[in-house]
Amino acid sequence: SSGINADWPLRPGAASFGSPSWFIYGAYDKFDGKKSCRAMAVYVGTKAFEIVRGWMINYGGEKLKYAEGEEKTIGDTGCVMALNDLHLTVDCRPGGFPFVVHYDGYMLAHVELFERTGNEMGLCFENSRGRRLNWQIGNQNSRNQDCSISPVISECEEAAPQCAEFENACDGALARACRELSCGQTQPTSEQICSLSLARKKKCHLLGSNSREKLTGCPDDVCLRKFFVLGAGCPQDHFFTGCPVENYLNDGKTP
Repeated sequence: SSGINADWPLRPGAASFGSPSWFIYGAYDKFDGKKSCRAMAVYVGTKAFEIVRGWMINYGGEKLKYAEGEEKTIGDTGCVMALNDLHLTVDCRPGGFPFVVHYDGYMLAHVELFERTGNEMGLCFENSRGRRLNWQIGNQNSRNQDCSISPVISECEEAAPQCAEFENACDGALARACRELSCGQTQPTSEQICSLSLARKKKCHLLGSNSREKLTGCPDDVCLRKFFVLGAGCPQDHFFTGCPVENYLNDGKTP
């Protein structure tokens, strides 16, 4: 069972105050004109690390070096990470924490929760059935973003034909995410639509179903997507397999 899982485009955090305690805090910015998840700070017990745009792991102030497809333990946190199929997956179950984070390296993330004790809170669990409401940050689309909390799930009421393809994406979360990302704004970029398409595939897989929908907005050459995401983050050496760096970059590093 993949447990409780949720899309995380615009929701700022999740936590458990049980024993052992853990906390995930999302940091957001505007990238290509849309609000995006640029990083997640993960606290497990007394340890912490950061998952950053560009598939970077910051642990102890240092970039964790790894290769695509390689499983690597993040310091002494007990969490294990690996980059596969355009998603960086961080599994903290080996360290005794019942969650897995999947991040597309660009703007969208999923969180899987494998155990619920009643001590959890946060916006990613869709846990209106539990003891807490599915909280939302209020005023997120206004100039006064004061981080006030609203118990009402925000919905974009404007027409969003660009989001129609995500209406039947295993559940309604991705369509809502698409509407939130583009409500009252311009058409999402192809890279953003690609992220939503990848999220649809990932979400359906996590729910035990296979999405047969064709990826929209993604380049035919997967290496182009890899180097685009890498270039969107902090400069670092590439770590891909099957993508000769000389075919995509001049100096082996992102600009």
